[in-house]
Order: sequence, then C-alpha cells, then structure tokens
Amino acid sequence: MNDNLLKNWPQLQTVIRTKVLRQVDQMRLNQDKEYGGIVHDKEHTISDYVIYITKQLGKLAALAMKERTQENCKAIANQLVVLIAICMATIEVIAFWTNLQIIGSSDINETDPDKS
Repeated sequence: MNDNLLKNWPQLQTVIRTKVLRQVDQMRLNQDKEYGGIVHDKEHTISDYVIYITKQLGKLAALAMKERTQENCKAIANQLVVLIAICMATIEVIAFWTNLQIIGSSDINETDPDKS
C-alpha cells in the first residue's frame, strides 16, 4: 500500500491539503462564533496569542509522546488543526491591527508558492 500511496502522493497531497484547510476554516468559524470574532480577538495581545499557541503545543507534545497508533495519529492531526486555527487567528488579528498591511507584505508573497 505504501508504494501505491507514494506513486499517487501528489494527487493525494492536494486532497489532504484541501481537507485540512477546510477543517481549519471551520475551526476558525467555530472559534469566532464561540468567542465573538475580531471584536473579541483584537483585545488580546501578541503575548496572549503566544500563550494560547504554547498551550496547544503542549497538548500536541503530550500526544506525540504516545505510541503511534491510528487513534493517536488522528488525535495529533486534530490537535494540529486547533493549533493552526489559533495561528490563523493570530495572523488575522495582526492584519486587523495593521489595517491589512500584512496581507500584501513581501514576506508573505516570498513564501507563497503561487507567487513563484
């Protein structure tokens, strides 16, 4: 099965990325609904966001220390979605604070594979 996965990896990778991005987007929508969106988010500091990210990294580290089972791999993937969503919230609030200046920054464009 691994040879077949490897052979078809480029197509599978696209499917995986699309599904993960949808999960992250749904997580962000859920977070906005639960906490109030930008009205709430803009009141936090970068330090607050680093603390939230660190807390989620701690949960991820605890999962990573466990045996690699199907169940644990799913839990790790789910925890990564939570972590990415919090990172996304952080970027969103930075965009708000900077009047969207971060969106067009050269730093983001330089790492964007679509801009190559």
